[in-house]
Amino acid sequence: MIRINLNRTKVSGGLEGEEVVADLGDDNKLNMREVGVKFFVMFIGIFALMILEKQNIDNLHQELARAQAELSGLREQVTAKEAELAKLKDIEPLAAGLNEKLKALREYSKERITELQSLDFMQSIIPERVWIRGIHFDNDRYQVVGNSVETVDLTDFVKKLENSAYFKDVIVIQDREQAMQSGKIRDWEFTARETGQAANN
Repeated sequence: MIRINLNRTKVSGGLEGEEVVADLGDDNKLNMREVGVKFFVMFIGIFALMILEKQNIDNLHQELARAQAELSGLREQVTAKEAELAKLKDIEPLAAGLNEKLKALREYSKERITELQSLDFMQSIIPERVWIRGIHFDNDRYQVVGNSVETVDLTDFVKKLENSAYFKDVIVIQDREQAMQSGKIRDWEFTARETGQAANN
C-alpha cells in the first residue's frame, strides 16, 4: 500500500514492518523562501536606484536653475551695456583705438603664457642627471645650454621635448665631453622652436 501526504509522504510496502518516509514539503518551503529572498533583494536594489536617480535629477534641476539665473543676469548686464554704448557713439573712434590696444595686449599675453607653459613643461621633464645652465629665447626659438652625465641622458631629454605639444625641431648643436676634477661630464647645447599650441591646452 502507498500513502501520499503533501507535507510528508510515507511509502509502505515490500517487507513487513519497513516504512520509507519522503519529506517533500521542506524542500518546497526552502525553494519558496529562496525565491522570496531574491525578490526582496531585487526590490531593494531597484528602490535604491530610484532614490539615487531622483537625487541626481534634483541636483541637475538645481544646477539648471542656477545656470538660467546666471544667464538671465548676464543678459541684463549685456542689455545695460548696450544702452550705455548707444549713448557713447560719439567716442567710437576712441573705443576702436582701445580695442586695437587690447587686442595687441591679448596677443602679447598669449605669447607670454605660451613661453611660461613651455618652460614649465621643460623643467618638469628634465632627467635627474641633466642640468640646464641657461636659456635664451628669440621669437619662437629657444637656445638651451647645459650639462649631463651621459649622452643617453641628453637624448632622453631631447626625445621628450620633441614628442611634446610644446616643442618641435629640437636639434642638438653640441654634445662634448668635458674633464673635471671629480671626473667627466657632458657639455651640450640644443635649439628648439615652439609649436604655438601650449596656450590652447
